[in-house]
Amino acid sequence: PPYSRPRRSKIEGCSAPATMASAAIDDALAHVRSLIEDVEGALKPEERAPKAAKPSGSKQNGKPSSQAGESDDESALLFAKAKLVVARVAKADDHPEADRLLCLQLDVGAEATVPVVAGLKGHVEPAAFIGQHVVAITNLKPCKLAGRVSEAMILAASCERQGMPGNRCVRVLQAPAGAKPGARVRCRGKDAQNKVEAPKTLSSKIWAAIVSRLVVQESTALYDGCVLETEEGVIKVQGVDDNSEIH
Repeated sequence: PPYSRPRRSKIEGCSAPATMASAAIDDALAHVRSLIEDVEGALKPEERAPKAAKPSGSKQNGKPSSQAGESDDESALLFAKAKLVVARVAKADDHPEADRLLCLQLDVGAEATVPVVAGLKGHVEPAAFIGQHVVAITNLKPCKLAGRVSEAMILAASCERQGMPGNRCVRVLQAPAGAKPGARVRCRGKDAQNKVEAPKTLSSKIWAAIVSRLVVQESTALYDGCVLETEEGVIKVQGVDDNSEIH
């Protein structure tokens, strides 16, 4: 009947000829590869085909690289999609049902607080964390972590460090003195970021692309090699190695 699958017996009945044909094809391909190698070997270096470029957004020597041919405006417009703000830790408690999580309340300005569940237990002391001014992204899709709703995410940098929880050193990004909750975090020198408003909800795919360009250099948070800052000063990260990733 139409569209019926071929019977296996017809294929299996030709196993020997098929094997011979496959071997002949392999020999022909090997011969072609040999010819290509001979030709390439005879060419001068400048005449050879260029090697494929690394995937866009990759990190070289620990520093994020922009997409090939991407302008500063395009990089800035990508960054502007993330609503990064200064937030004050108003409340911090251990999660009652998770060993590595803290339950937080963040003051994000305009008399608004949001619940956050963060994997910072063992890296910060809840009591000492209260009152600190950190950096948070507030337009990710809310989610539930260990049964608790989380409506934002605190940014932190991490690097390998033996003897610390999970053999990782984790340090939260610190806002400059005087920065008030709700103040936007900007990228120095990328003026195009001021031309657009951040979307209400940022997709995880776009956020991952932004995160791939965040890194620490000399205790300073960078995006695409540019300093993160507020009007009051620079966003700092103390205690982690250069080239530590921010997430």
